[in-house]
Amino acid sequence: MRNIFHNRKIAIAFSVVIVVLLFVIILNLKPAIVGYSVYQKLQTTNYSLEDYGENISSLKAEMKALEQSGLKLKAELQSKIEELQQTKLTAAALNLSLTELESLREKEKKEYELKYSEKVGYLNTELNKLNQEYDELNDDFESLIKSAAKSICCKQKVDNNEINSYDVKHNKIVCSENGEHELRCSFS
Repeated sequence: MRNIFHNRKIAIAFSVVIVVLLFVIILNLKPAIVGYSVYQKLQTTNYSLEDYGENISSLKAEMKALEQSGLKLKAELQSKIEELQQTKLTAAALNLSLTELESLREKEKKEYELKYSEKVGYLNTELNKLNQEYDELNDDFESLIKSAAKSICCKQKVDNNEINSYDVKHNKIVCSENGEHELRCSFS
């Protein structure tokens, strides 16, 4: 029995060695196949091996320059992204300030409207009182003028029967025959 297990171990070890060798061969065979394929393509392009090498060197240099240019562009892009973010933050702060200012303006506007509406209301009340006083004084003045004109012109009518009216000119009562205000004397 021991012999069977020993043979089995040898068979397994041998199989593992063969699989590893095949794996190594396949790994080494792939670059050889790729190299041969490139060589065949090189033969069809009419380039010499030196020209092909120079072209590869030139392409590597261009690729390196493009990588450096790409790194510069990436750095510039990052800088612009940071500037944009800063601009967004500034815009957000300005919008917040604008909102606060508009709110403050509305509040002050309401306060002034309330304050001035109270003053306007008070001034309108005072104006109405003064208009009433003026109307009363004007009525009193008209009554006084009428009474004084009656007294003055009725006395003059005794001397001149043609007097039937009066006018107020230059703050004086003038009795006349065809004046603006009608005169009514109690004896006429």
